[in-house]
Amino acid sequence: LAETGPCAAGLKWPNDLRIGKRKAGGILCEYEPAGGPPAAVVVGVGINLGGGKDNFPLEIRDKTTSLEAECGRAVRPDTLLGVLLDRLWERYLRFIEAGFSQFRERWMELCDNLGENVALPAKGGEMRGRIAGIDDTGRLLLTRPDGSPFAVEAGEVREE
Repeated sequence: LAETGPCAAGLKWPNDLRIGKRKAGGILCEYEPAGGPPAAVVVGVGINLGGGKDNFPLEIRDKTTSLEAECGRAVRPDTLLGVLLDRLWERYLRFIEAGFSQFRERWMELCDNLGENVALPAKGGEMRGRIAGIDDTGRLLLTRPDGSPFAVEAGEVREE
């Protein structure tokens, strides 16, 4: 998004792309080991390019946005897709070469809720903590109210 020039965006773990803390898109990766080697990762990317607040269903209007609504101009899908595919390929090659840890610092820069209190569903209730960052494998690092750290591999973060 920075390269196509519309506006700055942030990240919310595990997969949300946000502008002003409102979801403008998401990324979903699914590991697919079936079928024998080589294993594959299927990547889905969705970005809300156009439309104003009134275009979204009432129940999500306050949490959702689009690039056009937030940045004041339309973004051509072909332009964004070209840049996205180029960058995805570059990062894939870097990931294969050196793993996820090299992306940690950049993710921390883009995280738009670092230091905030959140809750996640857990067996028997919810886990609560303050976002401390991510580790070198991409797990969310939280600090419990008592100060003890813990890591989360999957789940939906709800901000409090």
